[in-house]
Amino acid sequence: MRQPFAFVAGLLLATASCTDASVYSVQGKGANLPDRATFEGVFCMPVPAGRHFPTRILYALHGGVGLDINARAAVEESVQTALQRYSSPFVRYGLVAYNDYAFNFLQGGFSDEAAFSSALPRYSTFAQPGPTSLVRAIQLSGSLVSGILIDDCQGARARGRYTIVVVMFGPDATPASYCDLLADDDPCRNTTTRCGECMLAQETLRLRGLMDKYGAGDVSVQPIYVAGTTSDPVARDHAAIIANNGGTKEIVTDVQGLKAALSGLNLAGVVEPLKLRTDLSWNRHARARGGALLPDSDGDGLPDEDEDKLGSDPDNPDTETDGLLDGVEVVAGLDPLTANEVRGCDLGIDADRDGLNQCEERLVGTNDCMGDTDGDGIPDLVELYAGTNPIVHEGTLDSDRDGFGNLDELRRHTDPTSNDLEFIGSHSGAYDWEEESPPPPGSEEAANDPCPGRTRYRVTLSNIGLVKTRETSSHEEGGNDLYLYAVFGLDSGGSIARWQAQQVVFKPPATRIPADPLIFLDEAVNENRP
Repeated sequence: MRQPFAFVAGLLLATASCTDASVYSVQGKGANLPDRATFEGVFCMPVPAGRHFPTRILYALHGGVGLDINARAAVEESVQTALQRYSSPFVRYGLVAYNDYAFNFLQGGFSDEAAFSSALPRYSTFAQPGPTSLVRAIQLSGSLVSGILIDDCQGARARGRYTIVVVMFGPDATPASYCDLLADDDPCRNTTTRCGECMLAQETLRLRGLMDKYGAGDVSVQPIYVAGTTSDPVARDHAAIIANNGGTKEIVTDVQGLKAALSGLNLAGVVEPLKLRTDLSWNRHARARGGALLPDSDGDGLPDEDEDKLGSDPDNPDTETDGLLDGVEVVAGLDPLTANEVRGCDLGIDADRDGLNQCEERLVGTNDCMGDTDGDGIPDLVELYAGTNPIVHEGTLDSDRDGFGNLDELRRHTDPTSNDLEFIGSHSGAYDWEEESPPPPGSEEAANDPCPGRTRYRVTLSNIGLVKTRETSSHEEGGNDLYLYAVFGLDSGGSIARWQAQQVVFKPPATRIPADPLIFLDEAVNENRP
């Protein structure tokens, strides 16, 4: 489906001077202006796994003295085999054994593969007597998942998948005395349904509800009932209760089939499909303001003319070398000529790789593990430099009341803080994307397909304004660092960008390097940015 970035052509042509540049910006094509650049190429859908898509798998295993030692050995072997399918430095595992009570075998609740494998043999020696309480296993699992959700960064939670695999050999047998301890207003205390079954449904639903409570990508509970020579209908019913309230479908198998059942689960990465939310370009060395595109030679967020007035160094993004960008300090109300200190953070950490270190993020209130704190599709650094609020979703806000919303102007690289329709008419960036079909199997194109097995989008970003910058230690005179984004989002709220940087040199009146206004993007150099 083709998704052009809409321009209100009639309004622009009626209110702005109708130059070649205006036509260029409205239609996405036209005059070969030396102070503009155009990019075209493919962005591939990110693979929803790996570093930016955390996966947490907790195994809650029925054990204890009532379970045959051979069955326990089969469980240990089956779990160890399944572990190999999800072997990754970005997956964390939890281990709970239960019978009458449930016990956590891993410090902190979740650990890497090595620590999990070391702890797993303890399950076989777990010698607690019955009766079996699935309720307590679900309760402890919920506490452990809740703890890691609290610790996980907000952005990681939104892209994360948290699965509890409950291996059960029989029905829940929570003692009636346990239900007597419930509060008088608890719905399971005076239910007409068996109290234990009511609690099993309630606790599973509460665990599943952590997804909404903490904004996680997915939290689910997967029961696997391992039947004996005959299947217990009550145990099957209890597995169904867990599955129905845990967002899954129960699995019934036997000891011989357990290994295949566990290995057949698809637990890695979020299951919700990513969707292309927006694409945009941004020139780090150009600031649109008051009807002009102002050079920012050092890319610190302050145009050169502002730095000349302030006395800060336009060739150094951190004049007083305190680790904070001059422009960030000005936004925060600090003096860029005075060394400032932000306590409780690390100047050397930029976890979300958005160009702001941990201390700068703390200074302006953005999230240090999310490149787009407010989730509006525009990276924090872009908003901070453009003068909008990176911690408040701009939505339909139109700060300068020029008829173009703030988000539109941020994508156009025009000024959301000044009403200047003529500038919008001549300098608006044009954006266009279209889902592209994969190359035919066996073709030469298929052999060099940059997106094998993935959805891909043909993207055009045009009329990107260039400025003449001063020579600095990081680039030559006229250097413009252009950041190009395709932002993919989940319905749950998480997002990730495919990102790359390109440098174009502009020297008035007509020198542009590369000379061709159309620059082809190389998907191979794109990176995922949270």
